[in-house]
Amino acid sequence: MTTLEVTTENLEYEFNHKTQQSFYKQKFALQVDFSIYFADVHFEKQVYAFGSGLGFTSVIYAYSLGRDPEEAEKLALEKYDSDDTKVKKVHVNLARSQDINRYTFPEHMAGFANAIQSHGVAVN
Repeated sequence: MTTLEVTTENLEYEFNHKTQQSFYKQKFALQVDFSIYFADVHFEKQVYAFGSGLGFTSVIYAYSLGRDPEEAEKLALEKYDSDDTKVKKVHVNLARSQDINRYTFPEHMAGFANAIQSHGVAVN
């Protein structure tokens, strides 16, 4: 499990004009040598992709943070491969957006703990 210590230095205030709600959003920064990769994770058998809208599938789409495509592929494999969910192959491509703050739940990306700069953010 990833634990984040939040300070006001790494928060960004946002206001949604449609809903008239305001909130603070956690800001992250990738270490200089890391990139965001889009990963196609292919399983040997069908899995249930809870919360993704895919339902039962043999392929899920995820993100991985690595210094190069090989590391990103390895991290995605480590995250999703288990006795119950055997991964057949992982294919990664450099993500179009390299701004980690534009993603929903970046803390769920494979390799997140090692890829984030520690400027006021404690990642465990």
